[in-house]
Amino acid sequence: MKKYVVIRDFIDKNTKKHYKKGDFYESNQERATELHQGGFISEEEVKDISKNVLDQNANEVIKSITEEFSEKNKLKELFEHESSGKNRTTVLKHIESLLVESLS
Repeated sequence: MKKYVVIRDFIDKNTKKHYKKGDFYESNQERATELHQGGFISEEEVKDISKNVLDQNANEVIKSITEEFSEKNKLKELFEHESSGKNRTTVLKHIESLLVESLS
């Protein structure tokens, strides 16, 4: 399965799950093509670079995220990976603060 960025809100006809712009959508190639043609997801799959960043110690992660990641989608992906992985409070708080800044 590949992961794509949602570019327009939709409800998946198969799962009935609601996806909002900026969310990630995992799918097989056939369904992804259908959704892309409908203008719901990005054409390019999301590369999973976040795992390499999150393998560092907390201070290095915070520095890397500040310097390298500014897009809301990347921050959301990092937050999801950290939450389901090491779940470090300092890293999660930092990512949350950057997400709040990106909304401003």
